[in-house]
Amino acid sequence: MPHSAHITVGVVGDRLWSSGTERRMRTVFMRLDPVCTLLVFPVRADGHATYHHGTLGAEWLGIEANVEVLDGPDVPDQTIALLHALHPGSPAGLVHWQQAFRPEDEVREAIRAEGRVIYDFEVIRAYGRY
Repeated sequence: MPHSAHITVGVVGDRLWSSGTERRMRTVFMRLDPVCTLLVFPVRADGHATYHHGTLGAEWLGIEANVEVLDGPDVPDQTIALLHALHPGSPAGLVHWQQAFRPEDEVREAIRAEGRVIYDFEVIRAYGRY
């Protein structure tokens, strides 16, 4: 069943990742059908995606991918790695989580409590204006 959602993606090592929770509908749909299409807008230096300021269409990247939903005991550390990739230059031992820098151990506990998962995208094809 086609479903669209606004997500944030980041490159961790050589993988394209995003994060969600086990209970979200997008997670259910991705488990049922791992084929997906992403529409990615670049993020400006002020942290806003370009589509927020009337420049829709200026730069974008379409990605056709297969997605694997990663769960289990490695997810807290994987999510910490994703957060560091999304916010390079974070202070040592802290990650940007819910609009503030927080200790990594506190965030790991929140990740476990929320039942978070990692969406691991295998890029099949990319195209666009970038």
